[in-house]
Amino acid sequence: MDTSPQSLGGKIHHFSEFGIKMSGMIQEHFKEDVFQFGDLVLEYRTNGNSKALLNRRTDMVTEGDTQAKALVKAADKMENLRKKSETSAEFRAASEERNQLKEKADAQQKDYEQFKKAMVQEFELHETQKQADFKYGLDQYVKAQINLESKKLEALTHLLRQLS
Repeated sequence: MDTSPQSLGGKIHHFSEFGIKMSGMIQEHFKEDVFQFGDLVLEYRTNGNSKALLNRRTDMVTEGDTQAKALVKAADKMENLRKKSETSAEFRAASEERNQLKEKADAQQKDYEQFKKAMVQEFELHETQKQADFKYGLDQYVKAQINLESKKLEALTHLLRQLS
């Protein structure tokens, strides 16, 4: 078979080589895209730090609820004892217990507010970092696309020279 550039067989051969070259470039580019974006998306999708923060928040809310219930129960007990006698030892003990529970609940509420503030800051930092990471990822993607198109253009130019 004649494979000179002017023969039909030669032209078909060059087109075949061009198709194989294009297919290889596109497959390689696709793999790079998957690895680049796949890792980035997977990292943010499985971010354990956010889950841990939300779990800690839930624990703190549950703890605060438990303390609030204990405080209400202690206040009810103290009120019942007050009706009997405000000077009894039992009333003073109930009053002291309620005061301790109130202090504990106030401290827990303060801890929760500080934690909530820190959690919001952490999420804001996470969001800022995520935006920067995605911007960088898109920038790399665009550069890779430009590089691929440049390689395609070179291959087409080379094919054109071979066919001329």
